[in-house]
Amino acid sequence: MSALEVDTEIRVDALVVGTVFLDVVFSGVADARAGTESWADRRELCPGGIANNAVALTRLGLSTGLIAPIGDDAPGELVASWLRGEPGLDLSGLVVTDGIDTPITAAFGDGSDRAFVSHGVLDPVPVQSLVSGIPRSAQCFVSLRPEPCEWAAVARADGSRVFAGVGYDERHGWSREVLENFASVDVLVLNELEATAYAREPDVDAAARALARLVPTVVVTRGGNGSLLVDDGEGVISTRGVSVHPVDATGAGDVFVSALMCATAAGMPFGQQLRFANLCAAMSVEGLAGAASAPRLSEVLARAEGVVDPELAIEPEWLAALTGSDAPTTA
Repeated sequence: MSALEVDTEIRVDALVVGTVFLDVVFSGVADARAGTESWADRRELCPGGIANNAVALTRLGLSTGLIAPIGDDAPGELVASWLRGEPGLDLSGLVVTDGIDTPITAAFGDGSDRAFVSHGVLDPVPVQSLVSGIPRSAQCFVSLRPEPCEWAAVARADGSRVFAGVGYDERHGWSREVLENFASVDVLVLNELEATAYAREPDVDAAARALARLVPTVVVTRGGNGSLLVDDGEGVISTRGVSVHPVDATGAGDVFVSALMCATAAGMPFGQQLRFANLCAAMSVEGLAGAASAPRLSEVLARAEGVVDPELAIEPEWLAALTGSDAPTTA
């Protein structure tokens, strides 16, 4: 198999590579137990996994390439059909692959928390089996595993800024091998559980500082409590969360990191980046499922212009930067 290369003829703002799931999400399920039947008040059927990031990035205005295999099966057909309805998303790297089952996740939640049941294989085939080369990208997102990720290293060597997450990695024992891959990352985004588990620190602030010795910029998401950033140049920045009525938190972390990438592309300073990402993630939990509820940039801008709390407000000049406008946006 030939070495992976960058296709310099194709350029995107953002590139995401990974596993696409079919998500089946139920809300209003407080206690699903074996031997009983529970009824949900709402449900959603849509792509999940890395598709959450791809859809969120596209809706926020970045040209986005998605590379992922899907099975030649009914779930794969549903995923492909749904994604084809998302304007502007480059699906040339979404490849129907014989011999694999499209992974499926069922999510059950009551607004405050949720549980997942999944079936499938993560990254069942190498990227080289899907595409002849990866698009040149300004930014990319990778979900880290214990083994090194060749495509992300190739993208970074070509100048792409690498954002990374770790996923729920308890099955790997919060592996030290994953920590070794942090050295190839520019911005690491984790939730509180992931940060404390990998840093072996009980306190979130201490965990973020410890991880920042391995990665230039570390961001820890804290749900309704906002987010925390530690950067080797800017120090520590903490922001409050946006108060909303949560329906489902599935994919909120994916929307957060996608919004962070969008804000980075717009040149926003770190504090404004966190406020924008917090707002996007908060808007996503007001609906069901990550891809289905990922907000569009126009919706976020309208919501942001109504924020009067000085600790949450995004400055007008940076709202304008998100649209490429020269003039500040006004309420």
